Amino acid sequence: MTRCDDGTWRTLDGRAIYAHAKTAGYLYQAELRVALSERLGVAWCEIDNGVADIDGVPKALVKLFSTRRNEIMVELAAHGLSSAKAAQAATLDTRKAKEYGTDSTTLNDTWRHKAADAGMDTDLDHVLHVADPHAKKVSREAVIEQLLGSDGLTVRASTFDRRAVIEAVACVSPAIGACEARTIADVVLADPRVVPLSLGAKHGQRYSTKELLRVEQRLIHLVTEDRETSRGVVGDAVVDQGLARWVTLSPEQVGLVVGLCSSGNQVDLVVAAAGSGKTFSLAAAPISGRPTATSWLVLRSPRPRRRNSNPRRGSGRTRSRCATSNSATVNSNSITGPSS
Repeated sequence: MTRCDDGTWRTLDGRAIYAHAKTAGYLYQAELRVALSERLGVAWCEIDNGVADIDGVPKALVKLFSTRRNEIMVELAAHGLSSAKAAQAATLDTRKAKEYGTDSTTLNDTWRHKAADAGMDTDLDHVLHVADPHAKKVSREAVIEQLLGSDGLTVRASTFDRRAVIEAVACVSPAIGACEARTIADVVLADPRVVPLSLGAKHGQRYSTKELLRVEQRLIHLVTEDRETSRGVVGDAVVDQGLARWVTLSPEQVGLVVGLCSSGNQVDLVVAAAGSGKTFSLAAAPISGRPTATSWLVLRSPRPRRRNSNPRRGSGRTRSRCATSNSATVNSNSITGPSS
């Protein structure tokens, strides 16, 4: 709480701090792994979402003490739900107040009794002092190369910020602690292969890589330059034969299939809301297995506020709303953006 100039008491605005909560969790786990490795000599399983289990601990024992996950799964099963949104709601609904003041001896006795009741052995001496203290650590250069490669920071997202880099570094090796993760992250962002972007950044500067921007420029070229090249055109008879096997397609979906198979474009832009049948329509298009199958398909779901959810194919004669990249905005008239 803080007292304001007008004498009233208010809580601090924690939104900026909350934006870094996930990254702070990754750093905590990274430092915990380093400390346990140094003090107890434990080895680690693969790091997943910032967290790793100690190698050698039975999976059944880990599951037994994953009480929060068990509570959430029971809540979901009770209501027949499985979505991510339902899981988030179940997490809040099953959250209990923490019990403070319990001494370590009582906790240890409680845990041992719980494992014994489940018929599990709590002797875990075999997982201690197994890590090689002289094992060669992954070099900083190797970490940087991994993160800036095609399977690194941009494997699932086209842009990233410092938080994402720190989280990625923390997941590379259990030998990387919190300070080292932050240091390597700053070195990555200073690398000449990283490009600062002029995007609206709510929580700090965003970046991409020159490699990804080159890929995007190539895609933009395919969209804007290689139109009506007669590549991948499918004859009417083949299209009709293919559509005959998909009798449940709506008229709009049939139109999409026909348009894709007859455009002759290198890239066709398909705009439709989520759940409108884009993937289903594409499965019906007889565009695979042909010697001339060089067309690309770019899909995008517009924001939910869009009322018309029927899938439609972008036309080269009208402005396209479905191809926006870090380096340029694509439409039928112009292409702008910084060179990489």
